[in-house]
Amino acid sequence: MKKLLMVGVSLMIILSLVACSKKEDDKKDDANKPGIEDNVDKDKQENEKDDDNKDEALKNKLMQIISNNRNAELNSTVGIVDSNDDQGAEITFEMLGIDEKDMSEYAISLSPMNINAYCVAIVKPADGKKDVIKEAFETYKSSQEEAFEQYLQEQYKIAQDAVITEVGDYIVFAMCEDSTTFRDNVVSALKK
Repeated sequence: MKKLLMVGVSLMIILSLVACSKKEDDKKDDANKPGIEDNVDKDKQENEKDDDNKDEALKNKLMQIISNNRNAELNSTVGIVDSNDDQGAEITFEMLGIDEKDMSEYAISLSPMNINAYCVAIVKPADGKKDVIKEAFETYKSSQEEAFEQYLQEQYKIAQDAVITEVGDYIVFAMCEDSTTFRDNVVSALKK
């Protein structure tokens, strides 16, 4: 009796696997038949891909500007966030008090360790969010000054010398050694 039951269950499993694989083959056959809807979808996907490529190129440009204006050690140790999916994005936004929806484009590099006053950013605020972004950078600057005032004088000076500059639609924040030179180089690169 047990053997008969096992044979029956085995047959059912085999038949269901065969039936499922047949449905998958039918779907593949249908997917290979082009129709008007498929052509419209392909055009739409290509346009979306072009838009994504433009966005990606711009993000890469912002990241490249930051990378080109700092030393190799910083490039290898302090990442640049340009997407909510990036490692460190959540803590970066939290530390700066910025919500990703307040920015339409950005590249931000921030030291999450409380031993360095370091944050450089190029941000294009979302519509109507310029003041929100500027205020977030001002607040972060003040918090870093306060954190380092009695702790590490060199880092305190870096926090004090941080600059926030508007360049067209972008806001540039530079809290780093020689922040004015960094800012000037970024401004030049953005104007190209």
